[in-house]
Amino acid sequence: MLTKTLIQALQGDERATDQLCIQFRYIAVAYLRSKAKSKDFLLDHLYKNIDDLALDCIADLFGRSNQCLQSIEAFLTLDQIKEMSESEVQTKVRQLIFSKVNDGLYQNFQKLDPSLSRIIRNLKRKLDEDKVAGLNYDPRSGEIVISGENHSLPNMPDEILEIKISARFSEIKNSVDAIKALAFIIREAEEYSSKIKLVNFAVL
Repeated sequence: MLTKTLIQALQGDERATDQLCIQFRYIAVAYLRSKAKSKDFLLDHLYKNIDDLALDCIADLFGRSNQCLQSIEAFLTLDQIKEMSESEVQTKVRQLIFSKVNDGLYQNFQKLDPSLSRIIRNLKRKLDEDKVAGLNYDPRSGEIVISGENHSLPNMPDEILEIKISARFSEIKNSVDAIKALAFIIREAEEYSSKIKLVNFAVL
């Protein structure tokens, strides 16, 4: 079970940490493969294989400080894990890994695909110019935030956002349209927080 392995790893068990790394890598690989179907340059230009890219994206999650996996614990503490079901832990872990993968892709795309950097800069500019009322960019968290809405709920998982954005793709002609579509999706999804990582949105 992921929960048991995660708890043991956070408690300093090296064997559990190795097993957790394998499980995290498996999830990251699966997520990258889903993206590689439409982005073949992942394999052609970033790494020789997706496994290496997956490991690179999640590597810093396993950097220890005082025998603690601080990057993981900053996202999900032992006390929180012990109060959660296995499925809840799996969901939170996927959110963490997907976020790290998207961050890793952005770092690589910056070097190989300047167009993504331009997309991100353009999205930031449109948000700063208040092109879509009620949406702002928070540079401290790197998130697109809807003003006055509930931010205490969990963020919408990337895979769900990707499905919803894809369904509205024909309506999106430019970055303002994309932001408007995002605003509609977030406001409609009452079970999720009214914020989303800008990098994650741009990579989608």
